[in-house]
Amino acid sequence: MRCIAVQYRKTIRRPAVKATLIFDEDDKNPILLDSNFDEDWGDCLYLQPILHHGIHKKHKVEIIVEDTDTKDKTPFYLMSLIVA
Repeated sequence: MRCIAVQYRKTIRRPAVKATLIFDEDDKNPILLDSNFDEDWGDCLYLQPILHHGIHKKHKVEIIVEDTDTKDKTPFYLMSLIVA
């Protein structure tokens, strides 16, 4: 795999749950997946590039949902992991 992206929902229904992505066990450089959308016209599916034209090898993607108590929050919605 040389290209990797994560597709998830960003929502106007705040607060929304966030997640952290750890790529290739590099926990010193986490990628925040913030599902709070700054616009007011509606939700969207957001494409977050993780790797673009990287080294062709096996990679590890770990997604950690930050807030497990979603009683008053919109849940994190992971749509897809896209690889090429």
